[in-house]
Amino acid sequence: MKLTLKTAPTKEPITIEEVKAMVGLESDQEQFDGLLKALISAAIDTFEMETNTRLMEQSWKQYFNDWPLEEDFFELAYPPLMSVTAIKYTTSAGVVTTWASSQYDLDIASKPGRVFLGYNLNFPSATLTPSSDAIEIEFICGYENADNVPFQIKNTLKLMVEFWFTNRAEGNSKLPDYIRQSIANHKIYYL
Repeated sequence: MKLTLKTAPTKEPITIEEVKAMVGLESDQEQFDGLLKALISAAIDTFEMETNTRLMEQSWKQYFNDWPLEEDFFELAYPPLMSVTAIKYTTSAGVVTTWASSQYDLDIASKPGRVFLGYNLNFPSATLTPSSDAIEIEFICGYENADNVPFQIKNTLKLMVEFWFTNRAEGNSKLPDYIRQSIANHKIYYL
């Protein structure tokens, strides 16, 4: 599956103030701010990679080489799915066409999110270009703001940062089982 990031997130699910409270630092103790920011980024990256999700709002392009054959839907990477911006396909003649949004429906409740063929409709009949990016689906995923991120996810991120921060002198970066299990509880599997 080919994916490209179009727009990166501009927000984070947890703040440095929340993390300082978790590790027992006062908000005016700024000597560890750089380290804590790096650990927050590392926690977000680790969580997203291991769970196949994205936490904060961002946009991606996902590419497919053909219309679905067995199912009547595309599974999109990185739940939670917020919306689909556009679906474009390239014909064998090199013509790029936007597939009308009236021809498909979205399932944003499922994880992973899906783009379904509209009721009693057919996929476009044009012959697609023989490449791995014949169909391009641009979508927005993640949570709109930190308030919408589930508590369990935010708590897991803070536990990760706390562990790495308090164990930095020992050089121990291997997360304990209770944190690994919390991450695993949020893993998304694809068909």
